[in-house]
Amino acid sequence: MTNKRIIDLPVATAPTGAELAPVWQSGATVQMTLTAIASLSKSIIPFDLFQSSSSSRFNATSKRKLGSRDFDPTDAKWKLSGTSTATFYALLQTTNAANAAYIELLLIRNVGSPTIIGSVNTTALIATLVSFDVSAYFRPSASAAIFVPRIWINTANSADFAICTGARTEIIP
Repeated sequence: MTNKRIIDLPVATAPTGAELAPVWQSGATVQMTLTAIASLSKSIIPFDLFQSSSSSRFNATSKRKLGSRDFDPTDAKWKLSGTSTATFYALLQTTNAANAAYIELLLIRNVGSPTIIGSVNTTALIATLVSFDVSAYFRPSASAAIFVPRIWINTANSADFAICTGARTEIIP
């Protein structure tokens, strides 16, 4: 590696663009700037739905609610547009690879029936990042709603569990 530079700053001090660009450069192939990092971090709106660990040994007839959170996409403070994107992420696992763990995101509005807006499953025995697109529900044309993540195991029994260790939606205006 050529032109390698290490920045040694106190934790409370953020590097400036001059200090960070280039952090590492080999020829002219890779270059990172603080402006790009700051731009990306400001544009993602984290919408945490569940920050803990929970499990369920029940099947789809008795789904376990992990929490709930309301969101109003028409609120101007979010600066959303018709092209805003949103992705639901969760850390999900099962205790038996032959018995899949599932997670879904339920949408509850002031009127009408609750709607499942996405679901995903895994047979992984370790916490695995799963995701699905929920963009349509996080745009100004959508209505305010309550979002509820729920988990379950494919076949209920006393030995197998679906486990979730966190769920969030990331919104890019």
